[in-house]
Amino acid sequence: MLRSLRDRDIGRFTMKENVIAVDPTLAEVDFIRAELRTGLTLTKMALHPGRRQKSTTTTASARKAYDTVMRFMPKVSLSHAESKEVKAKLDQLRSELKLLGEAV
Repeated sequence: MLRSLRDRDIGRFTMKENVIAVDPTLAEVDFIRAELRTGLTLTKMALHPGRRQKSTTTTASARKAYDTVMRFMPKVSLSHAESKEVKAKLDQLRSELKLLGEAV
């Protein structure tokens, strides 16, 4: 009986065999991009005239995305093109947050 159980281990796998290698820098850049997209989406929602009642919460969430990007950016190695892209979106997010009354 014990031997037959061992024979069934052929179909089993370990976690180590199924781990996909992810470039940490690429994941970090994707995270920053996602935060910027989120922040910009939220500022657009908050600036929409029909959403003024909910804009305080939306603006706070957009500010949190901005703060997250500012906190993580110094820790990430960006290429020249990535740096230019992130800076442009960050400037846009900052300017939209200012329109919403945030001191950034």
